[in-house]
Amino acid sequence: MEKYFIISPETAFYKEQVQYEEDMKKINLVFKEVADSRGINSMQYVPHHNQFAIIPVDESEEVMNQLSVKTLEKGLRFFKKNSSIGRLWTGRIAAMDIKQFYRPWLSRYISGSGDITQIVFQHEGIMYGMLERNHAIELPVGFTEILASEFYIALEDNQRMMIND
Repeated sequence: MEKYFIISPETAFYKEQVQYEEDMKKINLVFKEVADSRGINSMQYVPHHNQFAIIPVDESEEVMNQLSVKTLEKGLRFFKKNSSIGRLWTGRIAAMDIKQFYRPWLSRYISGSGDITQIVFQHEGIMYGMLERNHAIELPVGFTEILASEFYIALEDNQRMMIND
């Protein structure tokens, strides 16, 4: 079952999502700074508060020596926490006062259990959401159901605007 909705700015989810988006901008700036200063070529990374991982792409020997030996899914490798790059990351992140490293999940706000698929985006000052589950979905206060067509029109407009920027 799918539900399409607009999320009110008064909801906790809205506030958490906005905080996440603001914090991701800060995290991306820190990554760019660390990558540029240390010669990291990868543009794919996973941030954490005390370390970060990259998918190495033509990295120098100096960078590769600071990565852990263990390779995770899709070639992802964490920087050693005590490496110079790891310490630089931790110091820069600590100075940024980042509160939200992970995307908020609608399932925390909508009752039920099981596998879910979610899409959340903002377009022209409105936060839209879509949730798909294997069972009935009951939207909480502050989530206003809309037609799927309205959701997809906003999504396509949003994607068009991102391409043109």
